Amino acid sequence: GNGGPGNARSFRFSSDDSFGETHGFSDFFQSLFGQNFSGQQTHWRDFDQAGRTHEADITLTLREIVSGARKSISLQSYELDGAGQPHPKTRNFQVKIPRGVTEGSVIRLPGQGEKGSGSGSPGDLRLRIHIAPDSKFSVDGYDLHTAVAVAPWEATLGAKIEIQTLEGSVALKIPRGSQSGRKMRIRGKGLPRKIGQAGDIIVELQIRVPTSLSEEEEKLFSELAATSTFNPRKKMGQRAAGRHKGDHKQN
Repeated sequence: GNGGPGNARSFRFSSDDSFGETHGFSDFFQSLFGQNFSGQQTHWRDFDQAGRTHEADITLTLREIVSGARKSISLQSYELDGAGQPHPKTRNFQVKIPRGVTEGSVIRLPGQGEKGSGSGSPGDLRLRIHIAPDSKFSVDGYDLHTAVAVAPWEATLGAKIEIQTLEGSVALKIPRGSQSGRKMRIRGKGLPRKIGQAGDIIVELQIRVPTSLSEEEEKLFSELAATSTFNPRKKMGQRAAGRHKGDHKQN
């Protein structure tokens, strides 16, 4: 019957043998759970559930990203045996590097994640791209940044210098009067995009002076110092260190 706060259900148990036949525990659990219950052991049917997605990191060189070659990787995971005990398992993959990946991109391998239960489908494997450090380039999205040393006369008079790219070398024209720190852009020689033109190479000019001179070189520099009217402190003077207007021109 009804009773107690909130009309909570109450049940009365009897020691009468007939209770189990007509109003016994079967009726009691049915009233609680709305399903048939018997004194026999209950077996739960295996249910279908999709496997979870696994994630892993993969490190590539800039050359591997540009060439789009295949990369061999090994991943260790754990699988349950028939007794439910986990055992390590090494899986080997041949991953084709698609066009248009860069730092932080994700390659999805469908069905290579955790196995599903029952007839559930397996999960996916997601590989997050990281780019290995390179001696010539740093990466910013699809653009590559590099620094190149130029001589004072190359910056003053203008010159053509050779710049290494990921696919050979190109000639870069340095304009007359280029300042140290000037940035120049070589278009389309950066990392390839999935659609459209590849990124660019940003070249920063760094003027370097000779630390040892021959007698002839010292004579020429002395003549230049005596004849030149150039005074670098006339306009710039002295100021706090840092980036200033005009330091990072781009072509």
